[in-house]
Amino acid sequence: MKITINQWFFRGFCLVLLGMFATNIGAQHYKNLSQEEKEQKSIALINEADAFVLATPISDKCFYGEDGKTIYTKIKIKVSHWYKGNGNRYIYMVLKGGVIGKDEQTYLHNPGPGIQFDVEYFMLLDRENENYRFTANIKASFGRYVNIYSDTPHIRAFYGLKFDSIEHLNEFVENLDEMKIPSKKKDVGSQEKSIEAAPSIDEEWLGTLSTYRAGAGEILTIKGENMLTDLVCLLLIS
Repeated sequence: MKITINQWFFRGFCLVLLGMFATNIGAQHYKNLSQEEKEQKSIALINEADAFVLATPISDKCFYGEDGKTIYTKIKIKVSHWYKGNGNRYIYMVLKGGVIGKDEQTYLHNPGPGIQFDVEYFMLLDRENENYRFTANIKASFGRYVNIYSDTPHIRAFYGLKFDSIEHLNEFVENLDEMKIPSKKKDVGSQEKSIEAAPSIDEEWLGTLSTYRAGAGEILTIKGENMLTDLVCLLLIS
């Protein structure tokens, strides 16, 4: 049976509507989850993932697959921290779809997130040989800081869970299997000064020296009771 152009157009239009409908149904179901359901599904997703990283996409490259028709996008990612898994400082993630010349390919059934370069994300990944891909539930496989210019920025990740800070997110995942929580940076201003005994000068040793002068750039060695210090004199010492 011959199909007319109008029939092809109608079928294509129906496919687009079907994709939009399925996406809206998924989004609606996503929003209707309770806080407890979001937490349980997020924990299950994190446990299933091969890797959980805090990382920044920095560049991409599109290429045709082995069939010579399907376009893939290979994204170079700089990893700041491996929460789960181990790997290099730079990893590569491959997604279906991309643009080569006038050939632009997208997938309604699996459009993927809108990734931006130089933006830090929390990513749940599965490993495929030397490359990675998002876990099965792609819409819940990444998160990031939102409202970064407001007075109350927060992290939105996994199944829409909201975390007030990185510490809050770390508390949520720290008891899960294989987690490596980044060490907390100490507040330099709040650190107490360490109390150390002042070095005592070995006056008897100094008395054996014939001169105490050192020129600019020369090294004056002073031996103390508990230390041996080399000082580079930038000024003339008399």
